[in-house]
Amino acid sequence: MASNPFPWLKNRFTLKFFGVKIGKNGISDNSWISSEFVEIGNNVIIGMGSTLISFGIEQDKFILKQIQVEDGVLIGAKCVILPGTIINKQAKLSAHSYTMIDDVLKENSIYSGHPAKLKEVKKK
Repeated sequence: MASNPFPWLKNRFTLKFFGVKIGKNGISDNSWISSEFVEIGNNVIIGMGSTLISFGIEQDKFILKQIQVEDGVLIGAKCVILPGTIINKQAKLSAHSYTMIDDVLKENSIYSGHPAKLKEVKKK
């Protein structure tokens, strides 16, 4: 149980302190976000237990790439966002899904799966 009555406030402050660019009105609780090379837009919801990882090792290569999460994105619970992923405006990633390195999720679309695949394009 959290000892802070506003755990999201501490999380937001800590992330900004370490260099994560975070927009206004976002929600993220009990998620893990790399402290470098991550940009999060306005009105973004990151589900509980989700992970945004801007670095990794693939075979014998170290990978370090920026993650961009644009305005109005919803990331479901326990999702994994890998390096180089771009999630465009109003996209949704269903719970328990993950992206691949350098994935681009289209605007106003719904993605789901392991790895995430396009399921539906929403009408504007």
